[in-house]
Amino acid sequence: MAENCRLCSVATEHQRIVQSLNHGDVLYDVFAGVGPFAVPAAKKGCQVYANDLNPDSVHWLRHNLDLNKVTDKVMRGVFQQLFFSLKWY
Repeated sequence: MAENCRLCSVATEHQRIVQSLNHGDVLYDVFAGVGPFAVPAAKKGCQVYANDLNPDSVHWLRHNLDLNKVTDKVMRGVFQQLFFSLKWY
């Protein structure tokens, strides 16, 4: 039961954040996963930059973007090269 409540809380948080976005906003989703922020934000008319280092997540992100017909509104993987070029001190 507690697991279900936690999942509902995460879904509510996703909705709250997406509702705060406006058409034309830019969203940088650096841990995009399968697209719980990227897909609804793109559907709302935001320009989305989505990245995830997990290839399985990126596969399903692409699948979800296609299903929702927002592939053209989301740039994928643009941060991966930047991520590896950063120097950590």
